[in-house]
Amino acid sequence: MKDQIRRGIVDLGLSDAAHASDVAVFPFASGLFELFRVDLPSTSRAPARSLIVKCVSSLDMAEAEWDGLVRLREAGAVVPELIGFVKTDSGGRSGALLFLSMVSGGRGSVRLESLIQIYSTRGESYGYSRDNYIGSLHQRNRRYATFEEFWAQDRIFPQLNMAISAGLLTQKDLENARRVLDIASGWELSQPGPRLIHGDLWNGNLLIDSDMNPVLIDPSVSYSHPEQDLAMLELFGSPLSSSDLDLLARETGLPAGRIERRDFFQLYPLLVHVNLFGASYVSQTRRAIGRYL
Repeated sequence: MKDQIRRGIVDLGLSDAAHASDVAVFPFASGLFELFRVDLPSTSRAPARSLIVKCVSSLDMAEAEWDGLVRLREAGAVVPELIGFVKTDSGGRSGALLFLSMVSGGRGSVRLESLIQIYSTRGESYGYSRDNYIGSLHQRNRRYATFEEFWAQDRIFPQLNMAISAGLLTQKDLENARRVLDIASGWELSQPGPRLIHGDLWNGNLLIDSDMNPVLIDPSVSYSHPEQDLAMLELFGSPLSSSDLDLLARETGLPAGRIERRDFFQLYPLLVHVNLFGASYVSQTRRAIGRYL
Protein backbone atom coordinates (compact mmCIF):
# COMPACT_ATOMS: atom_id res chain seq x y z
CA MET A 1 0.00 0.00 0.00
CA LYS A 2 2.84 2.42 0.76
CA ASP A 3 4.12 2.04 -2.81
CA GLN A 4 0.64 2.86 -4.17
CA ILE A 5 0.47 5.91 -1.92
CA ARG A 6 3.86 7.11 -3.14
CA ARG A 7 2.74 6.64 -6.76
CA GLY A 8 -0.35 8.68 -5.92
CA ILE A 9 1.82 11.43 -4.46
CA VAL A 10 3.68 11.63 -7.76
CA ASP A 11 0.45 11.50 -9.83
CA LEU A 12 -0.95 14.43 -7.84
CA GLY A 13 2.23 16.46 -8.29
CA LEU A 14 3.00 16.47 -4.56
CA SER A 15 6.47 15.04 -5.18
CA ASP A 16 8.54 14.09 -8.18
CA ALA A 17 9.39 10.47 -8.89
CA ALA A 18 13.04 10.94 -7.92
CA HIS A 19 12.15 11.97 -4.36
CA ALA A 20 8.93 10.00 -3.74
CA SER A 21 10.79 7.20 -1.98
CA ASP A 22 11.98 9.76 0.61
CA VAL A 23 8.43 10.70 1.61
CA ALA A 24 7.51 9.26 5.03
CA VAL A 25 4.38 7.09 4.95
CA PHE A 26 3.16 5.24 8.02
CA PRO A 27 -0.10 3.80 9.39
CA PHE A 28 -2.26 6.35 11.16
CA ALA A 29 -5.38 4.42 12.16
CA SER A 30 -7.33 1.33 11.19
CA GLY A 31 -11.00 0.48 11.31
CA LEU A 32 -13.40 -0.10 8.44
CA PHE A 33 -10.74 1.58 6.26
CA GLU A 34 -6.99 1.99 6.58
CA LEU A 35 -5.62 5.48 7.12
CA PHE A 36 -2.04 6.54 6.52
CA ARG A 37 -0.17 9.69 7.43
CA VAL A 38 2.12 11.16 4.80
CA ASP A 39 4.82 13.66 5.80
CA LEU A 40 5.89 15.78 2.84
CA PRO A 41 9.27 17.51 3.27
CA SER A 42 9.67 21.19 2.52
CA THR A 43 10.67 22.20 -1.00
CA SER A 44 11.45 25.43 -2.76
CA ARG A 45 7.76 25.61 -3.70
CA ALA A 46 6.01 24.53 -0.49
CA PRO A 47 6.64 24.13 3.25
CA ALA A 48 6.62 20.73 4.95
CA ARG A 49 3.16 19.42 5.70
CA SER A 50 1.31 16.27 6.71
CA LEU A 51 -1.55 14.62 4.83
CA ILE A 52 -4.00 11.85 5.59
CA VAL A 53 -4.59 9.16 2.98
CA LYS A 54 -7.73 7.05 3.24
CA CYS A 55 -7.65 3.69 1.44
CA VAL A 56 -11.10 2.81 0.12
CA SER A 57 -11.58 -0.61 -1.47
CA SER A 58 -14.61 0.35 -3.60
CA LEU A 59 -14.33 3.06 -6.23
CA ASP A 60 -18.04 3.90 -5.95
CA MET A 61 -17.68 4.26 -2.19
CA ALA A 62 -14.73 6.61 -2.61
CA GLU A 63 -16.56 8.70 -5.22
CA ALA A 64 -19.58 8.95 -2.91
CA GLU A 65 -17.41 10.16 -0.02
CA TRP A 66 -15.67 12.73 -2.21
CA ASP A 67 -19.03 13.95 -3.50
CA GLY A 68 -20.31 14.32 0.07
CA LEU A 69 -17.29 16.33 1.18
CA VAL A 70 -17.67 18.64 -1.81
CA ARG A 71 -21.38 19.14 -1.13
CA LEU A 72 -20.80 19.94 2.54
CA ARG A 73 -18.04 22.40 1.65
CA GLU A 74 -20.30 24.12 -0.90
CA ALA A 75 -22.92 24.53 1.84
CA GLY A 76 -20.46 26.23 4.18
CA ALA A 77 -19.22 23.32 6.29
CA VAL A 78 -15.56 23.08 7.27
CA VAL A 79 -14.01 19.94 5.75
CA PRO A 80 -10.38 18.93 5.25
CA GLU A 81 -8.68 20.34 2.18
CA LEU A 82 -9.51 18.01 -0.70
CA ILE A 83 -6.07 17.42 -2.16
CA GLY A 84 -6.66 14.59 -4.59
CA PHE A 85 -8.37 11.39 -5.55
CA VAL A 86 -6.32 8.55 -7.08
CA LYS A 87 -7.84 5.35 -8.46
CA THR A 88 -6.27 2.02 -7.51
CA ASP A 89 -6.59 -1.53 -8.74
CA SER A 90 -5.96 -4.45 -6.42
CA GLY A 91 -6.71 -7.97 -7.55
CA GLY A 92 -8.92 -6.67 -10.34
CA ARG A 93 -11.05 -4.60 -7.94
CA SER A 94 -11.16 -0.83 -8.34
CA GLY A 95 -10.68 1.35 -5.28
CA ALA A 96 -9.20 4.74 -4.52
CA LEU A 97 -6.90 6.71 -2.29
CA LEU A 98 -8.34 9.94 -0.89
CA PHE A 99 -5.67 12.54 -0.08
CA LEU A 100 -6.86 15.05 2.53
CA SER A 101 -5.20 17.67 4.70
CA MET A 102 -4.48 16.74 8.30
CA VAL A 103 -6.60 18.51 10.91
CA SER A 104 -4.76 20.05 13.86
CA GLY A 105 -6.77 19.96 17.08
CA GLY A 106 -7.74 22.88 19.32
CA ARG A 107 -9.15 23.46 22.79
CA GLY A 108 -11.94 25.76 23.90
CA SER A 109 -15.53 26.58 22.93
CA VAL A 110 -16.57 25.17 19.57
CA ARG A 111 -17.72 27.62 16.92
CA LEU A 112 -21.10 26.46 15.61
CA GLU A 113 -21.63 28.84 12.69
CA SER A 114 -20.70 26.35 9.96
CA LEU A 115 -23.00 23.66 11.37
CA ILE A 116 -25.86 26.14 11.60
CA GLN A 117 -25.22 26.97 7.97
CA ILE A 118 -25.41 23.40 6.68
CA TYR A 119 -28.49 22.55 8.76
CA SER A 120 -30.14 25.64 7.32
CA THR A 121 -29.39 24.48 3.76
CA ARG A 122 -32.68 23.36 2.24
CA GLY A 123 -33.35 20.82 -0.48
CA GLU A 124 -36.31 20.40 -2.79
CA SER A 125 -37.02 16.87 -1.52
CA TYR A 126 -35.79 14.30 0.98
CA GLY A 127 -33.00 12.00 -0.21
CA TYR A 128 -30.07 12.89 -2.40
CA SER A 129 -28.84 12.97 -5.98
CA ARG A 130 -26.98 9.66 -5.66
CA ASP A 131 -26.79 6.63 -3.44
CA ASN A 132 -23.90 6.54 -0.98
CA TYR A 133 -22.66 4.54 2.00
CA ILE A 134 -22.83 4.54 5.78
CA GLY A 135 -19.72 2.79 7.02
CA SER A 136 -19.31 0.09 4.40
CA LEU A 137 -23.08 -0.42 3.92
CA HIS A 138 -24.91 0.78 0.85
CA GLN A 139 -27.34 3.62 1.57
CA ARG A 140 -30.21 4.21 -0.81
CA ASN A 141 -31.17 7.83 -1.57
CA ARG A 142 -34.31 8.14 -3.61
CA ARG A 143 -36.37 11.33 -3.71
CA TYR A 144 -39.36 11.72 -1.38
CA ALA A 145 -41.88 14.46 -0.68
CA THR A 146 -42.08 13.67 3.05
CA PHE A 147 -39.53 12.82 5.71
CA GLU A 148 -41.68 9.92 6.93
CA GLU A 149 -41.50 8.13 3.55
CA PHE A 150 -37.77 8.75 3.21
CA TRP A 151 -36.98 7.57 6.75
CA ALA A 152 -39.04 4.39 6.49
CA GLN A 153 -38.25 3.32 2.94
CA ASP A 154 -34.59 4.32 2.52
CA ARG A 155 -33.32 4.20 6.10
CA ILE A 156 -35.16 1.99 8.60
CA PHE A 157 -36.62 -0.83 6.48
CA PRO A 158 -33.46 -1.62 4.43
CA GLN A 159 -31.41 -1.98 7.62
CA LEU A 160 -34.12 -3.94 9.42
CA ASN A 161 -34.51 -6.35 6.52
CA MET A 162 -30.75 -6.84 6.33
CA ALA A 163 -30.58 -7.64 10.04
CA ILE A 164 -33.52 -10.06 9.78
CA SER A 165 -31.89 -11.83 6.82
CA ALA A 166 -28.73 -12.24 8.91
CA GLY A 167 -30.73 -13.71 11.80
CA LEU A 168 -29.91 -10.79 14.11
CA LEU A 169 -33.44 -9.37 14.39
CA THR A 170 -36.87 -10.90 13.95
CA GLN A 171 -40.19 -10.23 12.27
CA LYS A 172 -41.47 -9.11 15.68
CA ASP A 173 -38.80 -6.38 15.68
CA LEU A 174 -40.03 -5.31 12.24
CA GLU A 175 -43.64 -5.18 13.46
CA ASN A 176 -42.63 -3.09 16.47
CA ALA A 177 -40.62 -0.70 14.29
CA ARG A 178 -43.63 -0.27 12.01
CA ARG A 179 -45.70 0.68 15.05
CA VAL A 180 -43.11 3.28 16.07
CA LEU A 181 -43.07 4.74 12.55
CA ASP A 182 -46.87 4.95 12.64
CA ILE A 183 -46.70 6.80 15.97
CA ALA A 184 -44.02 9.16 14.63
CA SER A 185 -46.19 10.02 11.62
CA GLY A 186 -48.11 12.31 13.99
CA TRP A 187 -45.01 14.28 14.97
CA GLU A 188 -44.96 16.43 11.79
CA LEU A 189 -41.30 15.66 11.14
CA SER A 190 -41.56 17.08 7.63
CA GLN A 191 -42.38 20.52 9.06
CA PRO A 192 -38.76 21.87 9.00
CA GLY A 193 -38.40 20.74 5.39
CA PRO A 194 -35.50 18.80 3.84
CA ARG A 195 -32.15 19.97 5.27
CA LEU A 196 -28.62 18.97 4.36
CA ILE A 197 -27.03 16.67 6.94
CA HIS A 198 -23.73 14.81 7.34
CA GLY A 199 -25.57 11.53 7.86
CA ASP A 200 -22.94 9.57 9.84
CA LEU A 201 -22.06 12.08 12.53
CA TRP A 202 -20.62 10.01 15.34
CA ASN A 203 -17.90 11.71 17.39
CA GLY A 204 -15.05 10.28 15.30
CA ASN A 205 -16.37 12.09 12.22
CA LEU A 206 -16.45 15.52 13.85
CA LEU A 207 -12.97 16.92 14.49
CA ILE A 208 -12.18 20.29 16.04
CA ASP A 209 -9.49 22.33 14.30
CA SER A 210 -7.07 24.86 15.82
CA ASP A 211 -9.60 27.68 15.19
CA MET A 212 -12.26 25.69 17.11
CA ASN A 213 -14.28 24.98 13.96
CA PRO A 214 -15.99 21.61 13.72
CA VAL A 215 -14.42 19.76 10.77
CA LEU A 216 -16.59 17.12 9.12
CA ILE A 217 -15.10 13.93 7.66
CA ASP A 218 -16.45 10.64 6.24
CA PRO A 219 -19.87 11.98 5.26
CA SER A 220 -22.96 10.06 4.23
CA VAL A 221 -24.94 13.07 3.09
CA SER A 222 -28.61 13.47 2.30
CA TYR A 223 -31.39 15.97 2.67
CA SER A 224 -33.05 14.71 5.82
CA HIS A 225 -33.83 16.03 9.31
CA PRO A 226 -30.99 17.68 11.31
CA GLU A 227 -32.02 15.76 14.43
CA GLN A 228 -30.63 12.68 12.70
CA ASP A 229 -27.13 14.15 13.13
CA LEU A 230 -27.76 15.58 16.60
CA ALA A 231 -29.10 12.29 17.93
CA MET A 232 -26.22 10.29 16.50
CA LEU A 233 -23.71 12.63 18.11
CA GLU A 234 -25.23 11.85 21.50
CA LEU A 235 -25.30 8.10 20.90
CA PHE A 236 -21.59 7.45 21.45
CA GLY A 237 -20.36 10.57 23.25
CA SER A 238 -20.50 13.97 21.62
CA PRO A 239 -17.65 16.51 21.34
CA LEU A 240 -20.45 19.09 21.43
CA SER A 241 -22.26 19.84 24.69
CA SER A 242 -26.00 19.47 25.21
CA SER A 243 -26.27 23.27 25.17
CA ASP A 244 -24.43 23.33 21.82
CA LEU A 245 -26.93 20.84 20.40
CA ASP A 246 -29.86 22.80 21.81
CA LEU A 247 -28.47 25.96 20.21
CA LEU A 248 -28.12 24.21 16.84
CA ALA A 249 -31.74 23.07 17.08
CA ARG A 250 -33.00 26.56 17.94
CA GLU A 251 -30.91 28.40 15.36
CA THR A 252 -32.05 26.09 12.56
CA GLY A 253 -35.73 26.35 13.47
CA LEU A 254 -36.32 22.83 14.76
CA PRO A 255 -39.41 22.26 16.90
CA ALA A 256 -39.24 21.76 20.66
CA GLY A 257 -39.00 18.21 21.99
CA ARG A 258 -35.63 17.12 20.59
CA ILE A 259 -34.77 14.95 23.60
CA GLU A 260 -38.08 13.07 23.41
CA ARG A 261 -37.36 12.23 19.76
CA ARG A 262 -33.70 11.28 20.29
CA ASP A 263 -34.20 7.51 20.59
CA PHE A 264 -36.31 7.56 17.44
CA PHE A 265 -33.50 9.15 15.42
CA GLN A 266 -30.89 6.90 17.04
CA LEU A 267 -32.69 3.84 15.71
CA TYR A 268 -31.06 4.15 12.30
CA PRO A 269 -27.41 4.26 13.43
CA LEU A 270 -28.16 1.46 15.90
CA LEU A 271 -29.51 -0.72 13.09
CA VAL A 272 -26.41 0.10 11.05
CA HIS A 273 -24.25 -1.01 13.99
CA VAL A 274 -26.21 -4.26 14.25
CA ASN A 275 -25.45 -4.96 10.58
CA LEU A 276 -21.81 -3.89 10.78
CA PHE A 277 -20.80 -5.27 14.17
CA GLY A 278 -23.36 -7.90 15.12
CA ALA A 279 -25.51 -8.97 18.02
CA SER A 280 -23.89 -6.76 20.67
CA TYR A 281 -26.09 -3.86 19.48
CA VAL A 282 -29.38 -5.78 19.34
CA SER A 283 -30.56 -5.07 22.90
CA GLN A 284 -29.82 -1.33 22.56
CA THR A 285 -31.76 -1.29 19.27
CA ARG A 286 -34.73 -2.99 20.87
CA ARG A 287 -34.67 -0.52 23.76
CA ALA A 288 -34.80 2.37 21.27
CA ILE A 289 -37.84 0.80 19.58
CA GLY A 290 -39.49 -0.02 22.89
CA ARG A 291 -39.11 3.57 24.12
CA TYR A 292 -42.24 4.54 22.12
CA LEU A 293 -44.42 1.42 22.54
